[in-house]
Amino acid sequence: MYLRLSHIALVAIACSIAFADDGRDEKACSTASLSGSYGFHGLAFIEPGATPRAIIGVFTFDGRGAWNANLIVNDAKTGVSQPPNTGPGTYVVNPDCTGTLRPSSGGSVAIVVVDGGHEFYQMRTDPSNIVLFGTTKKVQASNP
Repeated sequence: MYLRLSHIALVAIACSIAFADDGRDEKACSTASLSGSYGFHGLAFIEPGATPRAIIGVFTFDGRGAWNANLIVNDAKTGVSQPPNTGPGTYVVNPDCTGTLRPSSGGSVAIVVVDGGHEFYQMRTDPSNIVLFGTTKKVQASNP
């Protein structure tokens, strides 16, 4: 009986150590999770006609809810262009690392922040005739 109780106690201790909260929980995301410059590449299809559009550029976030983007677009109908930056858009990042970009031109883009704010994925949600998805990564300054 004593041997059986000691085995149960050892198993209980091992389980409590294995599943103990070590204080390394993932930190919640916030608007401050996006700050600085991020390189972007994406692919979009514009309806009707599923006109393809490739996009690259740089997003700049202020960490407080405003962003700007300088983009280069290759549209199958209109060719290569650099749309003017019409002013800052806004953004929010929720504690679960989901969020929304709102361009100054209107509409919305759903985002998911990953890798501690070093990257996020985006997908256009409004207007529905622009099907856009892309990956955006933090631009790291090189060390001299």
